[in-house]
Amino acid sequence: MFEQGTTKALLNLDTGEIVVRRVYLADTFRRRLLGLIPRSRIDEDEGLLLVPCKGVHTFFMRFPIDIVYLDRYMSVVALFPDTRPWRVLPQVPGVAQVLETAAGTVSKSKTKIGNKLTFSSLPPARLLYALNIRADKRNTPAEA
Repeated sequence: MFEQGTTKALLNLDTGEIVVRRVYLADTFRRRLLGLIPRSRIDEDEGLLLVPCKGVHTFFMRFPIDIVYLDRYMSVVALFPDTRPWRVLPQVPGVAQVLETAAGTVSKSKTKIGNKLTFSSLPPARLLYALNIRADKRNTPAEA
């Protein structure tokens, strides 16, 4: 995926929306164990990707978050929007990684079960330009 310490934007390929502009990787036992617990908040454009991960809890959290369960191909398997602190979420078959984001991110990015997500290292302005070009091509009427 990407090296620890680097960040990438996370895109929803089905909606063309940017899910988050900065994804941080939690790929060690310690990083997954702590997750967002040490933080007092998460910015709207940030996310934490826990890999590998089959389920999460929000014990000791201080704020609600949106939780996206993903399979190994980055397809959305389950969504838990606006999850409050002190909750245990169910394990869902096929989950390989979990994305934790600010509450409201799932709704803003129009993310649904079955959507495919991907990473991009393009700068945000170039990324938006590329997405707009792709959206324009999809909205072009078919030739007669």
